[in-house]
Amino acid sequence: MELNKYMQIVRDRHAVASLVEAALGLASEAGEVAQIIRKHEYESHGIKPGSLALELGDVLHYLAQACDYLEISLEDLAELNAIKMRALDKGERRNFEAMVALWKWPGESIQQLTAEAEAMLEEVAR
Repeated sequence: MELNKYMQIVRDRHAVASLVEAALGLASEAGEVAQIIRKHEYESHGIKPGSLALELGDVLHYLAQACDYLEISLEDLAELNAIKMRALDKGERRNFEAMVALWKWPGESIQQLTAEAEAMLEEVAR
């Protein structure tokens, strides 16, 4: 499924994009993922891949809701995170995080931010 289509499905399920609901849902569902893995590691429970996949899907749901609140697509979020990983690999964590901290939302698009971050990494490479 295309991620933009998935985000629309999530958007249609909520009357309002709530950052609080998204954050609490992320924490709750991530806890359920951790619980499955903890039981596997420490209580000799097997991991049921279907159960784990369902919980990971719930994490994706609340992540999509948080992105919707910020008017960021999941694709844009993935691109920003890929740039962050490249910045970390180049030892540019502080510069990257400082740049992202200056992002003016609402007002600036995430595409502007990723373009500036890409330019910063290209400059460092020179």
